[in-house]
Amino acid sequence: MAKNTTKSKKTAKSVRSASGRRKLSAKKVLYLVLAFVLVFVAALTWRLFVYTPSASRVLKTVTGDIKAAYANLAVDNTVWPAQMGSQLSLHDSAYNFNVSSQNMPSFYVTMREVSGGTGRGKIAVTPETADSVIAKRMKAYRFSVDEANSKLPVVAYGRRGTTCLEIYDKTQAVLTFTCYEHSQIYEKSKEAQPFVKAYNIANSTKPVTSAYTVGPIVIKSQNGAGVIGSSRTANYDIAEAVFSKGVTKKLILFYKKGSGDWRYVAQANDEYGFSCADYKADSDIRAAMHDQVCLDDFGPTRLDTNNRVAQ
Repeated sequence: MAKNTTKSKKTAKSVRSASGRRKLSAKKVLYLVLAFVLVFVAALTWRLFVYTPSASRVLKTVTGDIKAAYANLAVDNTVWPAQMGSQLSLHDSAYNFNVSSQNMPSFYVTMREVSGGTGRGKIAVTPETADSVIAKRMKAYRFSVDEANSKLPVVAYGRRGTTCLEIYDKTQAVLTFTCYEHSQIYEKSKEAQPFVKAYNIANSTKPVTSAYTVGPIVIKSQNGAGVIGSSRTANYDIAEAVFSKGVTKKLILFYKKGSGDWRYVAQANDEYGFSCADYKADSDIRAAMHDQVCLDDFGPTRLDTNNRVAQ
């Protein structure tokens, strides 16, 4: 009889122990659920109120949005738009000139022909149609709209040190979308300084002032696209930059020998407008510009060759 009593006590103890383990497991589950909820709320709060996507992220996402929405809109992120599209002037107090918003990471929306059906995208009437797609994405990213620039031709979005600009040029039918961190204004001004210095040396009576906007700038060894390409002569480099004053834009040509400073060559209205006489001004310019397009009495040609260039 005593043995059965002892056995019953052991059984009751075992049951209580198992029950305790079940209760402990239930508490662990509850703690895990609470921890998950707290992490989720913290992540959501960070996403909504702290996180700001980078300028490059915004550009990439909006590019995909426009391509997915419209079959007949082309989105081009070329680094050399020349005088295509429109710009705003951006200023850093360390410099006495402005830099173009087109110096910043940008893309350009234009119309394109669609053949063989439109696919999944809709048909846009003009590049301006992309405005609604951009606005939707910027709202999702919680960018605020500048009240002074809230409708095209200029819409400015901002959030936590990042600015995005949407500029529509109706004459050219080009919509430009630019995004940049504010620190990039100083960086781009610093990059432009050597070209401003070279311009001022050659144009000392009419130097660059605060009324000027510089850019975009393209160094041809890094991007040889366009009418004028990278230098054909070893140890030389070529660069082009747009200098604007008011509504007047000029394309300025520079060259560099080795690790030396950039030097001014000439200015024109476009890449076909540089005079062959300017290319022959001295031996270094001639070497840098060998086989590049220039304008002589008979039209566009290539320096030191017999290759005529059709316009």
